[in-house]
Amino acid sequence: MSAVHFDLERFRQAVDAGPVLVDFWAPWCVHCRRLDPVFQEIAGDYAGRLQAGQVNIDDLPQLAAEYHVNVIPTLVLFRDGRAEASLTAPESKARIEAFLREHL
Repeated sequence: MSAVHFDLERFRQAVDAGPVLVDFWAPWCVHCRRLDPVFQEIAGDYAGRLQAGQVNIDDLPQLAAEYHVNVIPTLVLFRDGRAEASLTAPESKARIEAFLREHL
């Protein structure tokens, strides 16, 4: 299973249903593009335990501002309708998995 590309409505629905891991990214961000295959793997590996989705900050800058995303890529874990933890510029799949083990 691959990550969902969120529009505003789908984002709100997913966050309310939680848990959801959101990748705040932009197409011009080189590190974001490098992280994408890893994030897609995480989405598949954790299917059934959490939903994984992506927010393009160029399309939804209000969400980046609302959740204080100043550096991309930033991963935010939402549970019960609120942001619970974030990880900025993860360098590897292992780092993301450690983050998820700590917060899930």
